[in-house]
This record gives sequence, structure tokens and C-alpha cells, in this order.
Amino acid sequence: MAWTTRRKAIAIAKVEPNVHLDPSVVGRAPGIATINFSPLEFYGAAARCSHRHLVNPAIVTGESQMIEALVTSHVDDVKADFEIEASADGFKDYVKSYFAGTVATGLSYLAMVHDGYVWSDHFENLGGGSSATRKTPDFVFSGYGTGVALVESKGSRSGSPSAFEARVRQGYIDQVEPHLGHAVGRVTATHGYCIGAYLPTACRADLRIHHTAVPVSGAPGGDMDSQSLALIQRGNYARAFALAHSADLGRAIRAGEARERIPFVRFGWRGRKWLTSRRFGAFVPIRGELIKFLAWFGFSFPRSVDWWPGSGLGFAIDEQIALAALSRYLRVDGASAEDLLEINVLELDNGDGPGEQREGAAFPDGLAAIGPDLRPENEEAVVWERNTGEIHPS
Repeated sequence: MAWTTRRKAIAIAKVEPNVHLDPSVVGRAPGIATINFSPLEFYGAAARCSHRHLVNPAIVTGESQMIEALVTSHVDDVKADFEIEASADGFKDYVKSYFAGTVATGLSYLAMVHDGYVWSDHFENLGGGSSATRKTPDFVFSGYGTGVALVESKGSRSGSPSAFEARVRQGYIDQVEPHLGHAVGRVTATHGYCIGAYLPTACRADLRIHHTAVPVSGAPGGDMDSQSLALIQRGNYARAFALAHSADLGRAIRAGEARERIPFVRFGWRGRKWLTSRRFGAFVPIRGELIKFLAWFGFSFPRSVDWWPGSGLGFAIDEQIALAALSRYLRVDGASAEDLLEINVLELDNGDGPGEQREGAAFPDGLAAIGPDLRPENEEAVVWERNTGEIHPS
């Protein structure tokens, strides 16, 4: 049976510390031994990591559906452990690489989130690092009290465990370690990880992690100034709004462009209110209507996109977190976009029942991956007003 409802677990099988002599590099060992996740948590994590640049949500939905179609048939819906079925052995070489890389990236993202990291951005978006090498990690992560972590992801479906561990170690040495202690987008990288997902056929998968060693004093991670955290937050929410609304709004947030009015669709789910640009309506497509609604406010979309997909994965953002982010980055109150955005991190309570697993999955930063069984409550078109910083019915 294809993987659609069963929560899965994957263990961290091996953890290897790496000593670094720079005093600004403080280290932080993984604080978890296993992670547990639903199909939608995994698909949402993989989809939000797939694009470095900001893309239209319809394109991301297509990417999400492709990832879901590629993975769901090769992971069963029965076992408690995450395991790739033998059916995946028939892929051509280039598909094998894409499959392993996509699965590994999604698992790496979930490992960081479960270990207390909340916000992230692609390394390339922040820039910086050491000029002595062209090799770079995939992501930059941070959270309250975690320091700034560089993360490289590796995945493999074949080879011996020892050979894969050597590859993970080399990934840390080549792509993470050279940038530690350097400014990445004016943020000092305090520690890092190379997270390897070992995905053998018909055998329990696991994670193998190389990380920056914790100092002898035992201090787990370093403090960081609010500006450092704010820079990562800003990139995180640029991507979150690109997924939940439009690439146009994502670019505006990253650039700090003032916007007077922004349209959303608001709906209720699990006791909270959420914002998106997609009218779900029990996942019935509406051709043209929402695109025209958004275009009237100046948001552009590719001409080929004249409808919002009526099934599969979509994204929405928690209204309270969205209000705080919009007010900060679109300059409602005159505050700098590089000031710390103080928000309450969402708890990862994504339900236990099969029906709940297919409704959606929320991440700590306030973004939610919405699934095919969502039944939104009190769905309505609304507008965010810059002059008041509030949302009201359109």
C-alpha cells in the first residue's frame, strides 16, 4: 500500500564530532536520537527545499506532486520505520540520484526542525562564507538560542555503510567546515552539520551526521545578536510567502518593498486561522478567478498558469505569524527589516489519525503544507492593509 497516512520514524545511527579551533565556532551536537513524521510533513519539507529561487506556488505544487508521486509508491503505509521498497531499484541512474537527493534533503530539513531550529534560508541566498573554496553547503539554519548552523545534505541508495559515512565526512570537511567562523550574509556561522540519509533497499533507513564538536566547556551552541537571527528570518519568510502566496510577494519581502494592499484567502483549520493565495473549497479548482483577483492588486503570474491545482499539496501560513512578518518586512511601523521578529513558534502537533495526516502538516515557522483531505472552515477573501497592518474582508 502506498505511503499516504502512516507516521514514520528514522533513527540517527551515527554521530561524529569534528573539532574546530576558531574561538567563534562553538559547536552544537544533535540533541535528538530519532525523528517521527507524517507523509505530508515529509512532502512539505522536500518541496520547500527544492527551489533556491522564489517560484510561483503553482510550480511548487507541481514539484510537490512529482515528489509525492515519486516517493509514495516506494514507501509502504504499514511499517513504523522509514524504509525504501525494492520497487525503487528499477530507476534509471539519473532518477536514482534525484530520488536519493530529494529524500535526503527532506529528511535533513525535518531533522533540523525536530532539533529546535525554526528558520532557514539557502546558503546561496545569503552569500558570503570563505572565499578560499567554491564548495558550499545547502542551507543556513537558526532558532532561538541555537546559534547559526550550516547544513549539507547527502543521500545514497547503494554502497556500504562505511563508504557512505566517508562521503558524509567529506561533505562536512569540504562544504561545511571551510565556512565556519565566516560571515554568511553578515551572520557568523557558529557550527555546522553534514546530514547523510542512508537509504538501502528493503531495509530500515537511517541518518549519519558529522557535526562541529561542542567545546570542552560543554556550551551547546552560541548566542547570536538579534540582527543575525533577523537576517535568516527574513529569507525564511520570503520563501514561506512565495509558497503560500506568490513569488512576487516573496521578492517584495526579501527586498523590503512597501505594498499597500495584499489579497489572501483566509480559512480556519485546527483552531487557527491561515492565509494563502489558493481558494481550497474542498479542493475544487477555480479557473481564472483567483489569478484575476491577485492580478488586480498587481501580482504577476506566468501566462500559462490560469488555474490553481485542485488536488495535491499546497501551502498556507498562520495568520498571526503572517501579520507580524508583513508588518516588519513591508515597513508598516517603520521598524527595520533587520530587527528581530519576535513570534511564538508553532508546536508540531500534526495529529495521529489517518484522516488528520492527509489534512495538512504545520512547521514551527508558521508555514503549513496542506493536503488533499483538508476541509477549510469559514473560507473568505481578505486583504491586508499596510496603513493599519490588519486584515479585513475584501
